[in-house]
Amino acid sequence: MIKFVLSSSLAILLAGCSSFSKRSGEVHDDISRQNYSSAIERLRPLALSDSKDQLVYLLDYATVLFMAGQYQESAQAFIKADKLAEIQDYHSLSKVTASILLDEGQVQYKGDAYEVILINAYLALNFLMLGQLDDALVECRRINEKLTRYKNEAKRDYEQSSFARYLAAVIWEAKGQFTDAYLDYKFARDIDPSIPTIGEDLIRTAFLSRRWSDLKKWQAEYPDIKMASEWKNKNYGEIVYLFARGRGPIKQPHPASHRVPKLYPRSTLVQGFNVKILNGAEAVLNEIPSVPVYSVEEAAIKTLDGDYAGLIAKRAVGVGAKAVIADQVRQKSEALGALAWIGMNLVDQADLRQWSLLPKDFQIARVYLPAGKYEVSADAIGYANESTYSSSEAIELKPRKKALRFMGLYR
Repeated sequence: MIKFVLSSSLAILLAGCSSFSKRSGEVHDDISRQNYSSAIERLRPLALSDSKDQLVYLLDYATVLFMAGQYQESAQAFIKADKLAEIQDYHSLSKVTASILLDEGQVQYKGDAYEVILINAYLALNFLMLGQLDDALVECRRINEKLTRYKNEAKRDYEQSSFARYLAAVIWEAKGQFTDAYLDYKFARDIDPSIPTIGEDLIRTAFLSRRWSDLKKWQAEYPDIKMASEWKNKNYGEIVYLFARGRGPIKQPHPASHRVPKLYPRSTLVQGFNVKILNGAEAVLNEIPSVPVYSVEEAAIKTLDGDYAGLIAKRAVGVGAKAVIADQVRQKSEALGALAWIGMNLVDQADLRQWSLLPKDFQIARVYLPAGKYEVSADAIGYANESTYSSSEAIELKPRKKALRFMGLYR
């Protein structure tokens, strides 16, 4: 045991978390340059190889595939990540001992609660982009099923996901099932009434589902929102852009205890997005700013902060075990006992592994237009109201259909 503790402490001190941090930095550099193919090649062997860090690499790998528009491959990777996160822990005795005496980084990473939930959100987005609407709805339901299970098992007040409800409502609308869409928008509002578009969403779907008393209620609550004739016009469709903005919070050692992690916000160069409907190369027929629908940053920070007491309690067990081991060593050698105590505590650092490519938030821009072909530009807008990135494409909008697009900018 003495040799195990001393040799393990030395190995961890030498290795640290440099490998994971270095790989993440290289991938982020690729992403910032929109070099998705390079990021995919860096991550693929790590994501597909068994290791204690496999899940974090697999999550980033699946995310890059999604950014690159490889939705089928991304979905397959997220399904594997979902299964890996759900597998019960069967660690060897040496790894369990190392995690208690040394640090959590010695066992397989299983994902924080907010990460495990967002796996299904990305699966829903993948299926949505593939046009597999029923599969997307299944993933939306699984998000709230997981949250209910966590609430029951952890005895924590996990809230239902407003994003899952909102996304499900968009999908129901795309299927033309307006009653289901209305109910999910209503659930989303119950969870988060600050969603900027929620009043219009409720009024539109209450009207389309012929829920007249509900329509009257929401019109009274949102008097500035007017009925739009295009909502019921069979010759109109809707272009819907979903955006992922910036980078999610980063794990650092907690200021109250270096043994557990805390999430901190990261700055971003992008405040939002503008979608422009163009007539030819220059003329702008319509311009729609994006609005935030879900803050990954806020949800992640709130969830991990809520886990703080449990994390501290777990590490307290480790501190007690260290004291016992150090005392046993000290009985044979005072110097080695002191060295063991210092070494074990020195390497007992917060586990900073994380899904590093989560966005700061998700935003949406929606516009109803007559069916037809359009040139559409999506611009990322900086804090000086300048365009920092632009992407354009031709979109054919069909009557009573939704044209769904996704754009992410992780800067």
